[in-house]
Amino acid sequence: MTPIPLQVDLKGKLNNFKVTPSSAHSLLPLFEAVVNAIDSLTDQKENKAKEISIVVQRDERQQTMDKDSKQDTSPITSFLIEDNGMGFTEDNFTSFCTSDSTLKLHRGCKGLGRFTWLKVFNEIQVKSVFKLGDVFYQRRFHFTEDGIVNHSCEETADKQVKTSIFLSNIKSEYHNKLPKKTLTIANKIIEHCLSFFILEDMPKVTLSDLDSGLVLNELFEDEYNKNKSEDNISVSYNDNTYPFKLLSFKVFSNVSHDYKVHYVGNNREVMSMNLNKDIPELKQPLKDAEGNTFSYKTFISGDYLDSHVNSERTEFTLPSSNTLGLSLDTIHKEVVQNTKSRLEEYLQPIKEENRNYIQRYINEESPQYKHIIKYGAD
Repeated sequence: MTPIPLQVDLKGKLNNFKVTPSSAHSLLPLFEAVVNAIDSLTDQKENKAKEISIVVQRDERQQTMDKDSKQDTSPITSFLIEDNGMGFTEDNFTSFCTSDSTLKLHRGCKGLGRFTWLKVFNEIQVKSVFKLGDVFYQRRFHFTEDGIVNHSCEETADKQVKTSIFLSNIKSEYHNKLPKKTLTIANKIIEHCLSFFILEDMPKVTLSDLDSGLVLNELFEDEYNKNKSEDNISVSYNDNTYPFKLLSFKVFSNVSHDYKVHYVGNNREVMSMNLNKDIPELKQPLKDAEGNTFSYKTFISGDYLDSHVNSERTEFTLPSSNTLGLSLDTIHKEVVQNTKSRLEEYLQPIKEENRNYIQRYINEESPQYKHIIKYGAD
């Protein structure tokens, strides 16, 4: 008997697809489009330069007269992502139209990422020129909450293989959460896709905004890869030991001096946790021997994390305590201890400065607390 395929209620699927408005989640559609482009270029067998272009489009009505300040003040309305990978061939289009597709399961893909486009943006347009044998085809369609509309696929005289994803008209609840600065967005893309940037055959990724542009590969090399360290840790639970890989970066940039652990599942950042709650000294900027301040970012990955990523890629399905399995809290404590050890030479001057400040304050303002210094020294 021929099985009857199940239908998918797309609106119901989206209703159950949880992507809460936040600065991190508002960029998920962009991340998904970039990773899809990377996958398409990985599957592209032709020997040619692999390129991904990201264009930021802003609300010109709110741009100031000061040209230099536009990028920091004008709200973002849309993203255009283009690549010269395989494109929307029949197999790829069928996979796109299939919820929870297993086409890229071997890469850790869940077949759900494109739903973030519909959660955050009101309009999604796709145009793809692909090659079948010696013939070129152009596929066009709109992706909506009602499914695929305005679909066409015809032969074309255009001989340039290229796919364009246009994410536009961002929804109001995500609009104010979206980062505005180009450099911030660039760093967010690198952090989300770090595992791909480490690979030697990473496609060239450019981010364009008004009159400026960044090559993300160069940014990664200059700000991340030059100051990279690697480590491995093992976390035990009951009679099992779980291995994890740590990649840590000192980032000498002017974006922000934050200190975070980025938790990675299936080669992509899922969540991050601030370290300054666990290491109080990190509430002050760290400085190297030359006095240059830097951020410190640790990326942790492992099979255990890969197997516990939720469908939306927004969190891990790990127990809150060790009663039901190895918890995220236990893993995080091990990472914190490792980070303290790695940063000790930078933390020690801050500790000393804090002790001296307290001692001066007590000596000059509150001598009745001198016994605290005594016990602290002991």
